[in-house]
Amino acid sequence: MKPIYTILILCAGLALMCSCSNKNKGGYESTKEERNLIKKGNKEFADSNFVAALQDYTQALAASPGSEPAIFDRAAAIYNYAKTQDGGKRDTLMAQAVEIYESLGNHASDLNVREKANYNLGNIAFAQQDYKKSIEYYKRVLRSNPANQRTRENLRVAQLKLPPEDQNQDQNQDQDQDQQEQNQDQQQQEQEQQQDQQQQPQQQQEMSSNAEQILQTMQNRENQTRENAQKEERQAVQRSTDKPW
Repeated sequence: MKPIYTILILCAGLALMCSCSNKNKGGYESTKEERNLIKKGNKEFADSNFVAALQDYTQALAASPGSEPAIFDRAAAIYNYAKTQDGGKRDTLMAQAVEIYESLGNHASDLNVREKANYNLGNIAFAQQDYKKSIEYYKRVLRSNPANQRTRENLRVAQLKLPPEDQNQDQNQDQDQDQQEQNQDQQQQEQEQQQDQQQQPQQQQEMSSNAEQILQTMQNRENQTRENAQKEERQAVQRSTDKPW
């Protein structure tokens, strides 16, 4: 999912992105018409024709209802169009874009879309100088994708914007959360070990029972063979003592 349009927000590396993806990861039925309309919208978006891009993304969503990339791209087009407006219209459009991003950031089936929605929410909060909120959004991204280096850099920039006492508090919260995650991992490992230990005696008992059954079957066969041999021996002796006709 490559960005085709980058907006620098207060410092380098803070980009608001369009999804630009044709992959169906959200369970909806992707169509050729939808993909072509998204592609067309991406070109309009790259040329800053946000109204035209919004129309293309809306048509793409109509072609494939539930298309999360189209929903994401609509939010990006709305937000960037809002930045060209003034007053109440600007605020209303921005709020609408944020609402869409919030929904995707919490509920998108496509984890890539969810990650980028939270990333954009972090950038929007940063632009509004709400650094605590931007930090929370960036942390959401990193929880799902710790390898996202750009988000990690943005997180650090946002943390440095906090007063020193808040920076220390945020770092302590991170340490507490890391400790909680480690404890959860350890508890899960211990539970798995306990389950394995509980299963081992049962498995051993089953193996022992199976072995006893096999031995018993072999013993029964051996006894039957011995009985048959003795019976044949008795019959042979009986035939040898009979008088000839």
